[in-house]
Amino acid sequence: MQRCAAGGAGNRPLHPPKPRGGDTARTAAPRSGAAGVGAEYDEVLDAYRQAGVDPAALSRPRVAALVVSGDRVLGRAEVPGVTLGCQQHPTGVDVHVVVAPGIRPEQPVHLCLGMLPPEGTLEIRTTIHVGAGADVRFLACCTFPRATRIRHRMDSRIQVDEGAAIDYEEVHFHGPHGGI
Repeated sequence: MQRCAAGGAGNRPLHPPKPRGGDTARTAAPRSGAAGVGAEYDEVLDAYRQAGVDPAALSRPRVAALVVSGDRVLGRAEVPGVTLGCQQHPTGVDVHVVVAPGIRPEQPVHLCLGMLPPEGTLEIRTTIHVGAGADVRFLACCTFPRATRIRHRMDSRIQVDEGAAIDYEEVHFHGPHGGI
């Protein structure tokens, strides 16, 4: 397996590196127009919009978000106390989310997972660990705007520690052909 990195051709970072010291609330804010991934990212945002979710939420401050197309991370943003990691595999990604004890993010954590090609396989394996006393909401949006023959599988493992709460909502958009 290969570690996921936001980036396009040549695995260049999608965004500037994390600042040293000071405010680290935004480590890699998803934005369009980045080298190698801009058009793909914009297309994913359009599918997000068609699924009924406001894509502007992905670029707001204090919003943790992960945007994946197939086995590529197009954008990632973390907030203090919410860590988003992933590893690539041949048919998708393994997503690892850790919400630290006592953390209560103001906004939902956005997991925008899908693929743009009309055919293929996307397997997503998620592990979510919500620490003691934390309270978090997730909005997962699985987008397949051109799907004619897609196989989509997801396996999730969620650990909720004592006194913690989680709310998980998942929205699917399969495009006009609905070939999932």
